[in-house]
Amino acid sequence: LAFFSKKADKTYQALLISLVLLILLPGFVEGMFWANRLLDLGLFGVFIFGALTVKTEKRLFLPLIFFAGLAIITRGVLWFIEEVWVASAYLFSTGTFLLFILFVFSRDVFLTKKIDANIIYGSVCIYFFFGTLMAIVYMTIVVLNPGAFAFPFEPSENASSIEISQLRNLFYYSFVTQTTLGFGDITPVAPIAKNLSILQAITGQLYIAILIARLMGLYLVQKK
Repeated sequence: LAFFSKKADKTYQALLISLVLLILLPGFVEGMFWANRLLDLGLFGVFIFGALTVKTEKRLFLPLIFFAGLAIITRGVLWFIEEVWVASAYLFSTGTFLLFILFVFSRDVFLTKKIDANIIYGSVCIYFFFGTLMAIVYMTIVVLNPGAFAFPFEPSENASSIEISQLRNLFYYSFVTQTTLGFGDITPVAPIAKNLSILQAITGQLYIAILIARLMGLYLVQKK
C-alpha cells in the first residue's frame, strides 16, 4: 500500500481512467444513440490526456496535439458526412496518435531504472493502447474490405463499411483477441485480418510476461 501511496502524476491516472471508461461506458447504453457518442467522447478524452502526458517534450507534444486535433475534427465531420476519405483521415490520425503514445509509454516503462506508481499506470495504459490501436487497424481493414470480418448479425440495409459505429464491435473483438478469450462471435475472414489477429494475441501475452519480468527485476534491485 505504501508503494501506491506515493505521489503520482495525475495525468497518468486520468489517462488510465479515461481508457477504462472508454471500454465500459458505451455498453450501458447499448442500442441507443449515445452509445456511439460515448465511445467518441472516451476517445477524445484519451486524445487529450494522452497528449498531456508528454507536454514537457515539445518535439513529441506538438505532433500529438496535431494528430489528436485532426482525429477529433474528422470524427466530428463523420457525424454528418460519411465519406471514405473522411473515415480514412480519422483512422489515420487516430492510429498515428496511438503509435506515438505507445512509443512514449514503452520508452518510459522499459527504459526506466526506478519502479513507482506511475510506471504501473503507464504499463497498464500500454496494454489498453495496443488493444485500441488494433481496433483502429481492424476498422481500416473493414473500410478497405467490408467482408474482412464475419459478424453474428446481418447489417441493416443502410449500413456502410465506413460507419465508425462498427468500431465498437471491432473494439470488443480486439480486446477479446488480445486477452485470448476467443468467444468466436466475431471472426476474421480475410487473410490479413486472420494474421493480424494471431499477431495481436501473441503480442498481448508476450507483453504481460515480459512486463512482469521487467517490473519484478526492477523491484528486487530497488529493494536491495
